[in-house]
Amino acid sequence: MRFPALALLSAIAVACSNDTPRRAAPAVAAPAPDAPVTAAEQYCAECHPQHVAEWRTSSHAYALHDPVFVAMVGVGQQETKGALGDFCAQCHTPLGHVAGETAVRADGQGDAATYTQPITGLSQNAMDGVSCVVCHSMTKVNGDVNAEFDMATDTVRRGPISDPDVSPAHASAYSGLFEDTHVCGTCHVVVNPKNVLLEATHIEWEESTFAGLKTCQDCHMPTYEGVAAVGHRKRTVHEHRFVGVDVSLLPESDFPGYDDGRARAEELLKSSATLGASFDAPSTKLELEIKNLAGHALPSGAVADRQMWVELVVTDASGNVALESGTLDENGDLRVDDPLRTTRPGSDPQLLLYGQVMLLEANPGAPDAGATARPVDFLWEPNAARSNLIKPGATDRPSFDLSALPAGSYTASVRLLFRSFPPHVLRRLEAIGGLDPAVKGRVPTVEMAATNVSFVL
Repeated sequence: MRFPALALLSAIAVACSNDTPRRAAPAVAAPAPDAPVTAAEQYCAECHPQHVAEWRTSSHAYALHDPVFVAMVGVGQQETKGALGDFCAQCHTPLGHVAGETAVRADGQGDAATYTQPITGLSQNAMDGVSCVVCHSMTKVNGDVNAEFDMATDTVRRGPISDPDVSPAHASAYSGLFEDTHVCGTCHVVVNPKNVLLEATHIEWEESTFAGLKTCQDCHMPTYEGVAAVGHRKRTVHEHRFVGVDVSLLPESDFPGYDDGRARAEELLKSSATLGASFDAPSTKLELEIKNLAGHALPSGAVADRQMWVELVVTDASGNVALESGTLDENGDLRVDDPLRTTRPGSDPQLLLYGQVMLLEANPGAPDAGATARPVDFLWEPNAARSNLIKPGATDRPSFDLSALPAGSYTASVRLLFRSFPPHVLRRLEAIGGLDPAVKGRVPTVEMAATNVSFVL
């Protein structure tokens, strides 16, 4: 990311201090009374109330308020002795990054030193995360990875409208960049400092049949008829909620759109896959068909944290559970093989889990590297990764072996489930990063699809 910090912030001040009279903005729902006022609400909302109200509920506005992110950054700076630097901040607060507000601080010497990164209590512009100014000042994408983009330091606001109306607040200009997916891809591909690809959403889209037919904006910024600014012509405009799978994990009153955001995320997830199941008598297997309808892999994004899995519960004619997989231990964790991640390791041999496992190989490149690798939890740790994802447009056809069941009549209940964080990661952040234990209870598990199958053995 390249642009002079002081020049950019000065340009923001000039653009936002114009005293020319403007038409009153229509009423919009206000944040909670004690919620901090954002720079966008202070300046941009006067002319763009609808778009700012939408953005205010988005993950872009949430980027620096996410309690899990805050805890992870604190742990990351200490564990890497500050070497993590602005790796995370460059995407989560581009203005804070370029202004030097997020510079890592060291206190003390040697092994006793503590390393901290300011990511709370910053300026309004920095705390806005991925804000109006960030996106609408972008002029060039230099690479689809790790925030490699340029921003202008003038007061021109750029967008996809080819004939913008004149505004008294700032000059406006058309930019084809906003009709292209690379404007999203620059932050939605992440390669960690050890050169491990940890987020590949834009790459997944580029390699799919959706490329050239549908863009990121088509799904995550749907259009509607409205005005780009108060008093301007009615036209086709884009929604700015940027709905994805992440939702606010703050207390309900601390971030706007709590219930609406969850409902929209759930709707998006339900539209992303179909699930079919049938019993094959000769093989005594329950055969599944999971079709990915999204423009990227399922799951996508920070897939090392995200879990998509199949829950199977088989009941006999009396309603007793005869077989189960994808059910949870007493801590709410999936019953994987790793004893550090569940209280019941190895008790779910048919677990069907989609996501990514980050690995630390003791001898990378050696013939036995995979055998010596151990799973790790945080993005600065791995030097390798193993993924199990469903490619866009693909159909996965896994199966469950039911041959161990005795003869009889059964019903199989099958659900495709998703959550953004597993409890074991959040518990670790509670222990070493000060994460509020209440956050675990705010992570929703979404039923993406479900079906039932009756069969006889």
